[in-house]
Amino acid sequence: MRPAHGALALDPTARALIAAPNVAHVVTRRGGGRVRVVVTWVAHDGARILLNSRADRHWLRDVRSDPHVVVTVVDLVDQHRYVTVEGRVASETGGHQAEHAYRRLAEAYWGGEAAARHLPTGERVELAVTPDRVRVYAAVKPPAA
Repeated sequence: MRPAHGALALDPTARALIAAPNVAHVVTRRGGGRVRVVVTWVAHDGARILLNSRADRHWLRDVRSDPHVVVTVVDLVDQHRYVTVEGRVASETGGHQAEHAYRRLAEAYWGGEAAARHLPTGERVELAVTPDRVRVYAAVKPPAA
């Protein structure tokens, strides 16, 4: 399904996996064609995947050179269930908005406002990934013996 702006939509299963406190594995392309994989917190805004990074991270430099990424989110309860999204970083937001988004992620992953107060300091950047390809996987498990 493609929304009006041309990007692929995240289906309900993909949105649920991303909204749960499951971490994302983000693949970027470094110089020379090599890849880098980072593990980070993830959210969505309904249509796009939202990532957050400290502004001095190497993987952020990667996406500024080549905005194409692959994001995989694995269900921590059932590792045979996951979503893989191929897309591109379509926008980058810094300042107060990125810091606020980081605090919301901390509350979602660590639980509660107290956890957000103990976050490391540093300039933050929020990245919005527009999906080009979305695949949801769920392996069929054999019945219990």
